[in-house]
Amino acid sequence: MVVWATTLLALSLAGLFALLHTAYWLVSPPLSPQAQGYEALAKALPTSTDNAYRVEGLFAPVALDSAQYGRCVHPVLQLRKDKEAEKQAGVERCNQGQAALSLPPALEQAQVSPGWTEREWLALAQAVPDQTLLARSKAIAAAGPRSFGYRLGDLSPPLRPLWTLNLWQSAHALALWRQGRTDDAVSAFESAIGDNLQSADDTLIEAMVSVRGVSQNLLALQLALASSPASDEASAQRLRHLLDAVDSMPARGFKAMDAEWATYASSFDFGELRKQLDRPGVLGWVTTALLRLMHREDTLNRLAIQFGVARQRMLMASQATTMAQSATTPMPGASPCASLGKGAIMCYGLLPNPVGRHFLDNTPLPADIYEPYGIRIADVRNLAAATRLSLEARRRGLAGQALAAFVADAPPGMRDVFTRQPFAYNPQARELTIVLRHKSPVLGEAGEYRLPL
Repeated sequence: MVVWATTLLALSLAGLFALLHTAYWLVSPPLSPQAQGYEALAKALPTSTDNAYRVEGLFAPVALDSAQYGRCVHPVLQLRKDKEAEKQAGVERCNQGQAALSLPPALEQAQVSPGWTEREWLALAQAVPDQTLLARSKAIAAAGPRSFGYRLGDLSPPLRPLWTLNLWQSAHALALWRQGRTDDAVSAFESAIGDNLQSADDTLIEAMVSVRGVSQNLLALQLALASSPASDEASAQRLRHLLDAVDSMPARGFKAMDAEWATYASSFDFGELRKQLDRPGVLGWVTTALLRLMHREDTLNRLAIQFGVARQRMLMASQATTMAQSATTPMPGASPCASLGKGAIMCYGLLPNPVGRHFLDNTPLPADIYEPYGIRIADVRNLAAATRLSLEARRRGLAGQALAAFVADAPPGMRDVFTRQPFAYNPQARELTIVLRHKSPVLGEAGEYRLPL
């Protein structure tokens, strides 16, 4: 009797489960306005670009087209490490018997920091890259997004050579400045910083590469300004516009998050996953059973709430209107089953989209996941504020007590962007002290660094 009762109960529950989820499928909710907005932004992104292949083909032999060369070497470079001989043969085939280009060793090995001396910068300017590489890097900067796609598993093209070439532009600009060719130097700085800003809104990776590049550019510009005679008004005006452009980086980083959403959303393309996992007959149904209980629209609606909070907090951090807060900040949109412990499985089974809701409740998008990226953007804006201060001090020809008084009562755009307080200044050493809030590959560990004034 007990067996029959247990069987009947199990069948009843299974029937209720099937009835509930049939109803859920029939009345599946549409995408929320918030999720629709993110989806529209993601769909506007290019799925793959020739420019990504230009980056991959940057070192193509002089006579070969870099985009075509990139298409040739791209599949070869994806081979596993144990296929090194096959990879080398593939690259040589793409080279067509010609020599590939390369960077000067001194440039490739350079590790810029705030402590770099003028002598080190000017020595770097002597490591002149091949003009073809410089021309290709400029063409890449002007040609828009450089992505192989935004789905999980889509790789970013190798960006290190581009920021290395951009570093040389900064060193070259400083050398022109020291030669008294101020107009040419300003043009070189405009070109270097402009190239970095150009791609800062493509992806989050690109935004961080831009932060690194602009940090290098500003260190060279700061050194150019230190102990220089007052520049002419026209040059000073151009440099002010250039430094003001750095303040566009929060908005650019915010836009770069469109690609983050595209990557997240691709993870929940359940229809595509079912096609990949499906098999004929009962085996196929069993293989994809869990995916059939996942509703993409409901999953994305809930993800959109979490993503919106995380994205907004990154923007606030990049604007230096907030610092990193507790990772325990509760996220909205959690299912009531999340707090039931062992009973959660049964509870989720009675809800629409049980697998999707269980996944998002147990692996949520942390509210502060993107704040470190925002802080890095604010850090480079802080460096720009210090450089703006140096520019104005040089323009006014200030020195001694007049310079110290100016720093102590600096205008808002020439102060620490986090505290809104004047930068610390040591008149004996003629140095500004800047506080770095997040570790940087250029500016160093979090803490203080110093700039000449």
